[in-house]
Amino acid sequence: MIGRILLTCLLLLGAAALAQPALEISQPEFDFGAVVSRTTVYHTSWFKSVGDDTLEIVDIKVGCDCAALPLPTRTLPPGDSMQVRFEWTTERSNGLDRRFPRIFTNASPDPVRMQFYANCVLQPDSVRPVTINPYRFEFTKLGSISRDSTSFVMTNLSTKDFAVHLISPLTGRLEIVYPDSLAAGAKASGHVRVKSEFADHEFEETVTFQFDHPSREPARFSIPVRQRFLSQSSK
Repeated sequence: MIGRILLTCLLLLGAAALAQPALEISQPEFDFGAVVSRTTVYHTSWFKSVGDDTLEIVDIKVGCDCAALPLPTRTLPPGDSMQVRFEWTTERSNGLDRRFPRIFTNASPDPVRMQFYANCVLQPDSVRPVTINPYRFEFTKLGSISRDSTSFVMTNLSTKDFAVHLISPLTGRLEIVYPDSLAAGAKASGHVRVKSEFADHEFEETVTFQFDHPSREPARFSIPVRQRFLSQSSK
């Protein structure tokens, strides 16, 4: 009997010693494509605890002009997950820019690395192969008067037809209607509206479109979205 108890204790101790936390990140890499310089873009990833012990987020290091917004929690039991939102204010530059957030956990002394990319542009009309106008979606509310929707135009400046996809993980605040294809040299319009349940919320997020053609690499264009409330003095 004592032998069985000792064996059971040893097995439990062995299982506890083998238990390890582990982190899995959805979309650890994200390419925003064309982004107008000096604007803020956002990306949300799911952090999931995929080990057999509780995962602890010890620290997130992102570098200047990029930040991880406050975490809902820093501990995740096995199988649990949470959304982590990053914001990146692009510098006044022209060309490829990158950020490499590092996620430190109790799973390993080495961090889990993420990668964000953006092709910063000073003049949005210079973006190729597709431009989008306007390059920001701004919604405002002043008292009972609100601007909660806007139209936009995509212009294909190339000789190729593109399939159009919305690839950003949306937060559910917006309804977006957009063309599913864009012919060579053509224009097409779309429409975006703030959902009624978010009419009284200030928020910021990013909409990223991707343009696909079989013979070339996909192209992307990211648009900052903001809803804010105005006071009479800010009119």
